[in-house]
Amino acid sequence: NSDIRVLTNLSEVTSLAVSVVSIAYGADLVAAEKVITDMLEKLPERYPEYFPKTPRYVGVESLSDSSVDLKVIADVDESNIYAARRVLNRELKLALDAGGIEIPFPQVVVWQGKEPAAKKEAPRRARRSRMNRRKTPDPFTISLPAERHLPRYGPYLPER
Repeated sequence: NSDIRVLTNLSEVTSLAVSVVSIAYGADLVAAEKVITDMLEKLPERYPEYFPKTPRYVGVESLSDSSVDLKVIADVDESNIYAARRVLNRELKLALDAGGIEIPFPQVVVWQGKEPAAKKEAPRRARRSRMNRRKTPDPFTISLPAERHLPRYGPYLPER
């Protein structure tokens, strides 16, 4: 890592400030392009310290999930690349707002299939009072002969 073979001084070369702005799919692309190109022509007059030449509208960069992405590039000094990009983004936003072009934000529609049917509740059993309870013996109850003596504690064990 200590061997440096090529060194480029970027401060002497102009760099590209790149900005990608999104518009809604429902927006008029031709009108958006016109608004952008008109705004770009005015930038060198308004910000000569950042834009020595007129920035260029390159075209449609991509068709994203929620938007059509448009790309703009500008030749700027390396020392002003970040400031120029911020100015470019600001001016693009203001111009598109003034032109009535919508800049979308991601929107997600969640669909879960059919709406569930109304939940049917099972009918409740009427509570029985002590007098109304079933008089039949429980099938799991052990019936013992009455004549046999049972110990007070412990389980009943039949004799063998």
